[in-house]
Amino acid sequence: GDAAPPSKIIKGWDALPGQFPHQVSIQRGSSHSCGGSIIDAMHILTAAHCVFDKNGRMHRPESLRIVTGVIDYRAANYENTFPVAMIISHQNYKPLAFINDIAIVELARSIPFNSLQKPIRLPTKNTFPGTVATASGWGAVWGDRPETAGPLPKYLQQLGMIAISRGECARMHGNQIFPGQLCATRTRGTGICFVCILFYKINTNN
Repeated sequence: GDAAPPSKIIKGWDALPGQFPHQVSIQRGSSHSCGGSIIDAMHILTAAHCVFDKNGRMHRPESLRIVTGVIDYRAANYENTFPVAMIISHQNYKPLAFINDIAIVELARSIPFNSLQKPIRLPTKNTFPGTVATASGWGAVWGDRPETAGPLPKYLQQLGMIAISRGECARMHGNQIFPGQLCATRTRGTGICFVCILFYKINTNN
C-alpha cells in the first residue's frame, strides 16, 4: 500500500492530448499509483510518499514503471513505458508531516521528446500568494473521504487553483506549514488532496 491516502482531484475536468506533456503515470504492475513530472530525458520528479509503502519501505525500482505522453493511463505500450533504474528520496523526508516530500526517479532508458512528452519548465522564482496554479493527475474525481471516493478517472484531470500564503493556510487548516510546502485554495466541493503535480504559470518572454 501507499504511505498516503489516494490522490483526489474533485470536480476537475479532462485534459487534452499534449496539454500537460510533462505529466507521467507512475505505475505498479498495470495500476496507476502516482503522478510525476519529466524533468529531463532520464529523470522524473515526484512525491516521496509515492515511492514508499505504508510500512516505510521504499519500493524496489523494478516494481515500478513510468508511462509518458498519455491522458489515459491505461494506454501503455513499449514506446511510452520506461523501466525504473533507481529511486532517490529526500534524506530528511518525514512521512507523517509530509516534510521534504520529494523524490527523483531515474529511468533505465531515456525518453524521446516530442509534442506529447517533454520536460516541465521548473520555476525560477518563489511562488507568491495569488499566483495561478494548475493541479493535474488521475486522482478520484468525487468524494472527500476514502469511503466516498469513486474510482480513478480514465483520463487525466486538471483543476485551476490559487496559491495562498503559509500563514493563511495555517489559519485555515490549523496545522503548521513548513518551508517547501505550497498551499492553494479550493472552492467547496472542488479541490485537491495529496496531488503530486501542482505547477504555476510564470510570465516569461518565451
